[in-house]
Amino acid sequence: MKPTPKLDRPAIERRLADIEAELPLLRRDMNTFFSELQDRADALCREVEPSERDEVRGRVQDMVERAGLDR
Repeated sequence: MKPTPKLDRPAIERRLADIEAELPLLRRDMNTFFSELQDRADALCREVEPSERDEVRGRVQDMVERAGLDR
């Protein structure tokens, strides 16, 4: 079985923008907000090169902090 190709930089940026755009919707239920956001971040991390995973996680954390939602 061939490995799945990893996302290129423009695709990563689009996916991060999509996640950020979903924050208001996810925020409607703070009981599930962090788990839902984590699911999206984990899914994206599975699609990027291992060397880019820390950056993706950091960018998602930055989104949370900018939105004033950090725990």
